[in-house]
Amino acid sequence: MLDTITSCAPLCAGSTVVQTPEKADVFVTGQHTAADQATRAFVVRLLEDLGVLKDAERFLPLRPDIPKGATRMFANAEKRIIFMSSFLRAVERNKTFSIQMTPNPWTGSPCGFEAARDVTNALKNTGQIVVVRNAQKGCNATIYRCSDNLAARLAAHHDRLAFKLAHNDIVEVRAPRGEHFGRRKKKARIPLAQFPRDKIQDERNRLHRLNAYLSRYPLVDAAGRPVDTTLKRIFDGDLEHGGRLYGAYQMLRERDRLRCTITSEPVCEIDLKASHVSIAAALLGHPEPLPKDPYSAIPWVRTERDRKAAKLLVQRVIHAGGGRPTQFPKLRNGASFRNTYGFEGKRIGDLLPGIFEIMPFLDGSPSLTMTLQYLEAEMLIDALERLRGSDIPALPIHDSLLVRESDRDAVLEVVQETLRSYLGIHAAWLEVAAAGEDPYLVEPLAYPMDQPRAEPPRISPTTIPGLLGPDASPGGDDIWEDEMVLDEDDVW
Repeated sequence: MLDTITSCAPLCAGSTVVQTPEKADVFVTGQHTAADQATRAFVVRLLEDLGVLKDAERFLPLRPDIPKGATRMFANAEKRIIFMSSFLRAVERNKTFSIQMTPNPWTGSPCGFEAARDVTNALKNTGQIVVVRNAQKGCNATIYRCSDNLAARLAAHHDRLAFKLAHNDIVEVRAPRGEHFGRRKKKARIPLAQFPRDKIQDERNRLHRLNAYLSRYPLVDAAGRPVDTTLKRIFDGDLEHGGRLYGAYQMLRERDRLRCTITSEPVCEIDLKASHVSIAAALLGHPEPLPKDPYSAIPWVRTERDRKAAKLLVQRVIHAGGGRPTQFPKLRNGASFRNTYGFEGKRIGDLLPGIFEIMPFLDGSPSLTMTLQYLEAEMLIDALERLRGSDIPALPIHDSLLVRESDRDAVLEVVQETLRSYLGIHAAWLEVAAAGEDPYLVEPLAYPMDQPRAEPPRISPTTIPGLLGPDASPGGDDIWEDEMVLDEDDVW
């Protein structure tokens, strides 16, 4: 998709225009590259001036001839060209920007972390970008603006810069996290050639259909900027684990997403409550419906802070082999879980009985995190396909959908029916949130268990053969349990 934009670099110029903002206008995502020769030349020359590329002439053509034995060198140069292109696209549209400087957000991106780090450091070291506000507690990304020099250089470039999405497969399989679960470490991609070609192509076709459809319904943020809605699917280890859908719009905070529009119409977000708990109950054959709010039903949960702690601990239990973790998780900000949630003097074993009283199916269960992510993604993709058939656009955010308010009732009906068909009596409650409104809950559809012709739920103990058998992997809890790092954003 060609993305041609007229330079608005003067917006970035000067230190007197930009006031200290709460957050940056945009994150540089590393998803675009030069779409024409003039833009390519501008990008390459800028990288040359920064000292990132040497002998830049060889990299000027849109499709350079790669000498024998120089494949790696040209591939590394191309990654830096992609990052710089994405950077220029961001600064032309926005006054302020942030750049993620931890590896995880760049895993699987066309440029990768190393190129993002190298070019960013070169921009900082040469004074081409200026800090507007350093990272702070609760605001973990440094905010930058263009320097006067870079803004002037962009303004002096009279040709329109044109960008396009860089080549990047919309289906990826990454090496399992294993002992590094929860840490923001880069995971290697597994070559798709190792998996059945027909299954990979089926996944690509599903996403191509969804992306082609969603491209007809532009998502625009509150400042009037279009937000990329291209989806990709990332599996974990194989094609039956992980499998979540990812898109650039998911980086927006919920309050900012709710201020967006789809085809100029206001939006709302429909969220599956306690999604992984509900799927686990169906998968493990729990015979009774779960409480409306499984976390609040845990006996030691009395306050909202307790409930947040319960969500984190349930996630920990779900990932632990045998469902019996022996240590509290670490929080991403480095704080003590006990101190943060008021459990001084307690051990995690003191809290597990209350969790198992409400969710007994988790006691002794294998490590389920990536299996539950896969099943959750399959349910949502099923709902997305049904909505597409009814000409209703919906953007997935892991366990929720962003939709137009005018489509709210129709989407609720489709999602309720989808959850009932997959989960039976364990269909999750739904929460609906919209800007300026209090969120409210929607009850799942009743499942007619007493009717002999009722279709059995699609998720049950027989869904994934061998998962619960004697060969099921316990998840290696004794290896990784000290390494699990969580915060509330990790909870599904």
